[in-house]
Amino acid sequence: MTKKEQQYKCLYHLPLQVKCFNSSILKAADGFKRLLPNLDVVIGYVTAFYALSLTLMLV
Repeated sequence: MTKKEQQYKCLYHLPLQVKCFNSSILKAADGFKRLLPNLDVVIGYVTAFYALSLTLMLV
């Protein structure tokens, strides 16, 4: 497996894991009424979309 394929595999799984984490954090956000869970959600989705864009660039 080449280094590029390894990067692709790693970056492919990162957005999926972050999305699952964010889905569980949304319950703790209590309808976006609590600050820290909201920041976790925003940072998580930014990370997920960034990793997804890197994955699409490798394809």
